[in-house]
This record gives sequence, structure tokens and C-alpha cells, in this order.
Amino acid sequence: MPRLRRRLTALGVVLILALGADQLVRVTLLSTGTFRGRRVAPYDPPLFHGAQVEALERAKGLLDGSVEDVVPIGFDRDLGWAPRPEMSLGIDGYDWAGCRDDGVPTAREKDPARTRVAAYGCSFTHGDGVGGADAWPAALEALEPRFEMLNLGVGGYGLDQACLRQLATAADLAPDEVWLGLLPAACLRVTTRFRPIVRHWSSALAFKPRFVLAGDGTLRTLPNPARSLEDVVALCEDQELFLERTEEGDRWIARARPAWLPAGSHPLHWTAAGRLILTAWENVGRAHERHLGPRGAEAHRLLDAIVMLSKNDAEGRGARFRFLILPGPTDLEYLDLHSEGYWSTLVEDLRARNVEVLDLTDALLAARASGINLFLADGHYTVAGNRVVAKALAEATGP
Repeated sequence: MPRLRRRLTALGVVLILALGADQLVRVTLLSTGTFRGRRVAPYDPPLFHGAQVEALERAKGLLDGSVEDVVPIGFDRDLGWAPRPEMSLGIDGYDWAGCRDDGVPTAREKDPARTRVAAYGCSFTHGDGVGGADAWPAALEALEPRFEMLNLGVGGYGLDQACLRQLATAADLAPDEVWLGLLPAACLRVTTRFRPIVRHWSSALAFKPRFVLAGDGTLRTLPNPARSLEDVVALCEDQELFLERTEEGDRWIARARPAWLPAGSHPLHWTAAGRLILTAWENVGRAHERHLGPRGAEAHRLLDAIVMLSKNDAEGRGARFRFLILPGPTDLEYLDLHSEGYWSTLVEDLRARNVEVLDLTDALLAARASGINLFLADGHYTVAGNRVVAKALAEATGP
């Protein structure tokens, strides 16, 4: 018995010391909500680095008039953010129709001798990092004057937003063809309504709409949770309101909900070990191939349904529909280790349903093998990379 008491006493001392050390770490190293430069759960407020904090301050400045509103991409209650017609800053500008300015404004009346193509997508369609005239839609038009290319890509968009922009603008633009572009590495954007939830290091502090699949496989739209710029600020400063507006349909909040609860409202918030374990758990499981490759995965099913919605809308207006695969650097790196892209099952499924898919992977791989520098430091296509895409599309769509 004396030996047991000594052991129990020693164990109690160890536990007390461990708890004391844990609490010391919690009130010192984790007191700012960060560890080694990264946010530690709980994510209250839901901001992960300085660029997002600056974006929030800019939103406040726009509201109180202390910041001049000159940026050509602005808040949009339906899409989250969108180009502002006839505004420009630096290399980015947009014409009356909200198409990227490439030096030739969109004609208000279509030329019957040319094929008007409305190209929707993310930054890999928009051409982030290069001028409008150097983005692949303009480069394709230069190669093939039979095309009138309307660049309706928007940086940071998920395929859901690109599709919704198509549904909102195609009637007025009356394209002969609709092209919808996907960056495979951006597949998870369709699974959330707040960009930093999926990609914590995103510089965009932006809320967005998304689709969810109903029981019968049809798409239901969850609207942008921020209906005004005031909402953007409120949602970033009131954690309960943030959860109330954003968690419906968000798989990332659902899988680690304690990480998004108001600070101090869950037992794990009160120990350093609990916070670090919660942070690690919330951060795992974002490998693109796990969510796009398997046919039963949410991202795969959503992207399939979104493409079909886009196709049906285009063809219902009498336009030809094409779906483009626009790989980024991490996608090509994936192919260095695997025989086919993790997006191949999606391509197979869509082609089986008579979707015309133009996959630029082979063209980019061949160009890389020949020594062409395809990507900028931030991962977007260089001028040369955009030309590779344009040339490959010209060949694939030739008369």
C-alpha cells in the first residue's frame, strides 16, 4: 500500500505538472491564436493571416469612406465577387459587358461572320498575372479570327460561380459557343461558401454561393451568405453569426465543428493539447485526388452535375458547349508520379454523357518537355503558357 500511494502521488504530480505546462503553453505560446506563424483553433475570428486581416480593414474602409473604391473586382451579392464594368487597375480591366479587356471591347452587336465564344472559369481562364491581350482567350482569337472570344473568367472562382455567372450573363451576350474551364487543383472550391475554410492561406476574404446535391441528384443553390459588404464585416467579427450563415452544406465545418465554434465554448479550447490536436485534425484531408478522383466523392459528383447544368443551359440557348481542363503546376507534378490525372474519371464520365471535353494536359506536358516556361512564380500561366493553350485549342477546334 505505501508503494501504491507513492506511485499514485507521483502520477498525480506528473499530471499536475503536465496540466500546468499545458496551461502555460496555452496562455503564452498560443495566446495570440497562432503557433509558428499559423492559426490555431478555434478560428474565432475566421481569419488566418495578414492579407485577410487587411482585406477586412479595407472592407471597413470602403464602408466608412476612408478607402477609395478603385479596384475593378468588387463585392457581388449573388456571386461573391465579380468584375465591375468599365473599370481598370494595372493590367486588369473590364469592358461594358464585364469581359476582360484585351484592347478590343466586346461588340454590342454580334458579327454573323464570326463565332462568338463566351469563356467562363477561374484565374486560369481570366489569365491572372498577364495582360488581357496575353491571356489565352485573346491569344486564341489572334490565331483564329473566326472566333470572337469573350473572356469571362474571374480569379478565385469555383466552377459553381463560373456556372452561375454563365446563367446570369449568357442571355444578354448570346454566344454561339460556351466554354467552361476547370483548374483541377481548384476542385474543392465548390465544397464551401467561404474561401479560407478550404484554403486557409487564400488572400481572398470572400464568401460565395455554392451548390449542394439534393436526394434526386439535382442541384440546389445555397446563396452567398454575405448579402452586402456590411455582412462581410459582420460575419468576420461575429462567430455565432458566421456559423449560422455559413455552415449549412459545408463539409469542412461539419467534420471539425469545434474548430469553428466561438472561442472558449468547447472543452478542447481550454487546453493547448486540445487546441493543437483540433487544429491538426481540421487541416487534414484536403488532397485534391481524394475528392475529385473517386466517383462517389462530393467534389466529383458536384462538378459532374455543374458541368451538365452548364451544358444544358448553353444548348438550351442554341449554343455549342465545351468543357476545358486547364491544369496548373501541381497537376502536372501529379502526373510525374502517376499514369493519369486524378481528373480522368470526371472526364470519362462527362464524355460518356456526350460532353465535349478539351483536356489541355498533353499539350502542356509536351511544351514543358520542350523547355517552355509555362508557369509564373504564383502558378498561373506565363505568356508562353497561355500561347500553348491557345494553340492547342485552335488545333482542337479547327474547321
